[in-house]
Amino acid sequence: MILAVATEKKHIAPHYAFTKTFDLYKIIGQEAKFMYSIPYSTKAHLESFDALKDAGVNALVVDMIGDETFEHLEGRGLDIYYGQKGPIKSFLMDYLDGKIQKPKVYVEDTTVCSL
Repeated sequence: MILAVATEKKHIAPHYAFTKTFDLYKIIGQEAKFMYSIPYSTKAHLESFDALKDAGVNALVVDMIGDETFEHLEGRGLDIYYGQKGPIKSFLMDYLDGKIQKPKVYVEDTTVCSL
């Protein structure tokens, strides 16, 4: 499994559109191995959907995400773990320990969006 984390300075980005890179991790058993980063730019927002899918990403981790972006990524088969905050390392440890569950229902947060 390949997990992409919307990243801002070793933390989970506050919004998909605010991320600087998507850090990709290969999940193997109880380990998360960093693979590489995919740069993100709002100018290439639509292209980012295919870039994640083309990289073989199965799931995305982010805090907030707009409804259209959510639908585009979910339509490409990605599981989306939204509402996540804090250091990436902490998330990965909790994820590997089975403490992180994918939200069952998407709830849009319209308070912040840069697009």
